[in-house]
Amino acid sequence: MIRTKFISPREVDYSLAMLSMSYLSLPQAHKNRSEDDIEVDLVERIHPFYDYASTCWVMHLQSRMADLEPGERLDQPQETLEIFIEAHWSSTHKSLPELERIEKAFSPLRKSELFDKITKAAGWARKQTGEHGQGPSPDEALDL
Repeated sequence: MIRTKFISPREVDYSLAMLSMSYLSLPQAHKNRSEDDIEVDLVERIHPFYDYASTCWVMHLQSRMADLEPGERLDQPQETLEIFIEAHWSSTHKSLPELERIEKAFSPLRKSELFDKITKAAGWARKQTGEHGQGPSPDEALDL
């Protein structure tokens, strides 16, 4: 399907990044819900996409960023990303050293007022999915 250009990997990454960030921005995905509501949702399998979205949003977004056309605008993904970051930003996160690679990968978003938060959130998300990654922790930039 890729060879026949029926499926474009860059469009798939874009769609999955947007879908993941939008899904995680829904009120039902916020941590400020009651424990009882969250437990009922888990038992009834209300949010089966949550684990995938919370783990893979950064992978799809970073892949898409690496494949930008010269002069391509990022208004919609930037707005969606900013809403997502603000919805889940943790004020108690720990800092991460060595974010230069993340900053470079996300440089097309440098004009965003939230660029610092974006790179910290992406850094933590990449760390979590890395070789020695662990599950979510209160040290992370986002409360997913």
